[in-house]
Amino acid sequence: MDPLSDGKITQLVASGGRSSGRWILAAGPSEPQASREWQEVGAAWLRPGELFGAITVPADLVHAAIGLAEPTKCADPLAELLEGGPVFFTQAGFGRGPSYTALVPAAAGMRWAMVGTMAHPHRALLHVPAPDVQEHRDEGPWWVVPPSGPGVLCPPHRLTALVTVGQNVLSGSHDAAGRRDNTTAIAASPVYTETLPRVPESARSARCLVSSALSAWGLENVADAAQLVVSELVANAFVHASGPRIRVTVTRQDRTSVRVAVVDESQALPRSRSVGDQAESGRGLALVAAHCGGQWGVELLDQGGKAVWAIVAAGDHSTPR
Repeated sequence: MDPLSDGKITQLVASGGRSSGRWILAAGPSEPQASREWQEVGAAWLRPGELFGAITVPADLVHAAIGLAEPTKCADPLAELLEGGPVFFTQAGFGRGPSYTALVPAAAGMRWAMVGTMAHPHRALLHVPAPDVQEHRDEGPWWVVPPSGPGVLCPPHRLTALVTVGQNVLSGSHDAAGRRDNTTAIAASPVYTETLPRVPESARSARCLVSSALSAWGLENVADAAQLVVSELVANAFVHASGPRIRVTVTRQDRTSVRVAVVDESQALPRSRSVGDQAESGRGLALVAAHCGGQWGVELLDQGGKAVWAIVAAGDHSTPR
């Protein structure tokens, strides 16, 4: 389910939202109290979990990824890389060291599991700066990228790519080539992945993931086919697989093709039928085959489960009859 279609955030959007970042106040145990805290001390205790999730990343990871060491200088690169999603800095945050905290969709926050970072516990209190606190402070949090309208949050796949590049730079497996090269690597990460609930509504989130990846790679010409393929793979996992979750992965193969895969927890092999077959079961995989030139398959995973994948290339897809 699209995390931005749930609960309070839908009500805020439907009612016209709130100016600037004050919509975040709805995450407080008491909005009046949180508002007073913002006015008096510049930060308030709020509860992630419904309106947004919160991912805290050590500052050295962010600085390594971007190629800059000052939080104030990281504002523009972070705003570009995380598509305007809100990020605040704390001098003593992660393990009492400096850190950045990115606000992400609530569901992504609950699924987050990257080593070396921390997903803030659901509904535990988090010290969040007031929207106008945007200058460096020795104590207390301040916004590097301030919040804007309701639902404008950091894309999880972009944050994943940022952390991955930072980890690679610090480990020596990626050259610290400077801000321009590193930001290009983050924006054009060769793999986009997201874990989603095994429900029909996840097809929408999967299509958004595919769209983001193809846009970053300049492969919009295969977007229609790739989005149809991922929708069918998600639908197939919902009907025929087991377990509460699936994982959607989009991998750039080369300049003209991508590999789309959906991992589920069942090792039962799918059966494909012809598009014209009267039986509904399996027709989705026939559509997948028709849109990827027959380049699809199933991989049984050692840890259990399987990946159903398809390679979509420019010129491969056709309209099935």
